[in-house]
Amino acid sequence: MTVRVYIPTDIRGVRAALEGKPLTVTSAWAVTSELLETYGVAADDEELGESIAMALAAAASRLSNSGVRAPRRVVIAVDAEEVSPSIDENSHQPGRVHLARPVTLADVVSMHMDAGPYAAPEADELDDVMHLQWYDISELDHILSTLGHDQEAEGN
Repeated sequence: MTVRVYIPTDIRGVRAALEGKPLTVTSAWAVTSELLETYGVAADDEELGESIAMALAAAASRLSNSGVRAPRRVVIAVDAEEVSPSIDENSHQPGRVHLARPVTLADVVSMHMDAGPYAAPEADELDDVMHLQWYDISELDHILSTLGHDQEAEGN
């Protein structure tokens, strides 16, 4: 059974995917029974569960880009065959999962990115995930170009 998994990333992750390298995945989120229970979502409400998992990945993307003045949240969606709950006693997060194998470009289903620099306060993150733009895998070059322009503007 495949599971849709949302992986927070940045320009380095997008570039690695385009170059055919495995992505470095330090965290990922999926719809799990614990996530549904924590957020009070009915098990048959897949769309809301997916939105919450994506929002958590988007929040992680924002945090990983915290040194950038105006970061864009970037999330890669993949269909994974094997995932297990991420067990981390120091930072347990419902829906956080561990992938059994490295993620490559062939696994990527879609990418999601803010249309412009993200500036909403952290409290609005779950409500604001619907503003992420959806990109087909064939549009990776566009995403990389956009993120590259952001990086040049930052002087990085």
